[in-house]
Amino acid sequence: MVFKKLQAAISPTLYIQIWEHRLKVTNLKTGQVYEDAPLVAIETSPRGDKKVAAIGAAAGQLPLRSNIELVNPFSHARTLLNDFVIAETLIMHGVRNVCGKDLVPAAPAVIMHPMEKLDGGLTHIERKALRELALGAGARAVTVYQGEELSTRTLDFDALAKRDPDTRLSSKRQGQSPALVVIMVVIGIALFILSLLADAKDELNCEQAISTLEINHCAALELQAIEETLAHYLDVSRDRLDYDPVAVASLDAAQEAWVDYRSAHCDAVYDLWRDGTIRTVMAIECAKALTQDRTQILWQAYLTYMDSTPPVLPEPYPK
Repeated sequence: MVFKKLQAAISPTLYIQIWEHRLKVTNLKTGQVYEDAPLVAIETSPRGDKKVAAIGAAAGQLPLRSNIELVNPFSHARTLLNDFVIAETLIMHGVRNVCGKDLVPAAPAVIMHPMEKLDGGLTHIERKALRELALGAGARAVTVYQGEELSTRTLDFDALAKRDPDTRLSSKRQGQSPALVVIMVVIGIALFILSLLADAKDELNCEQAISTLEINHCAALELQAIEETLAHYLDVSRDRLDYDPVAVASLDAAQEAWVDYRSAHCDAVYDLWRDGTIRTVMAIECAKALTQDRTQILWQAYLTYMDSTPPVLPEPYPK
């Protein structure tokens, strides 16, 4: 608690405004402003490797070449968010310009403010996506704001956060750790990204994931698959015990206690890495490992026999 209060006192608050053709990041503590066109030039080498050649107006001034693609991640007919991976690159670039390259330990609090294409309001998935973009840039806290442009002289992060429906919702989740809340956010965004990639020529190759969002995306999908396996083995274990209500109740109590333990432990891992962009994937990896262990334990305790009878289900994670 003392650390968090100290961190809040010394860390900056950033106000990030996003238009289709403009990105503005304001450091409210120093007054420093980054403002540029939201453009990224992606250069493809003869071997097929891709790298960022330029960002902002400089990207638009590069000579036209067949191996350079100019991308605006905020340009789409229906929504302000189009390419999440490139958007993450731009947000990180803007944050570092107003905070310096090293955000540790003074990770910023960030206000994400989409400035246009808001007919009907933001969807829940869009709010999660904006929040994750800021977390990927190293934010310690994020709130998403909709409304008129805010005055940087009177802007109050805490007051805005209290009015953020996602903040209020998360505060009501009893027994759920911040780390696993972030994991749920990442999984939701990962599924949304998959829907976007369905129309793309090339789907994301997780073996070549580079950016924070890509890595989190792939780790979240792996966790989702592991969670589904655990749920299946747990259901079959319950079915085997349907003749004994006491045993089923004991299994459910043990599972509930394990969920609490996983939340507490992975929250501790998240806090250990709280000031780095790696924090989310570290929490996800923690949850993956413990979930695999729990599935193996259920299989051994409830789905195998003392003699040579084949198990009810295959061993989930043979060593």
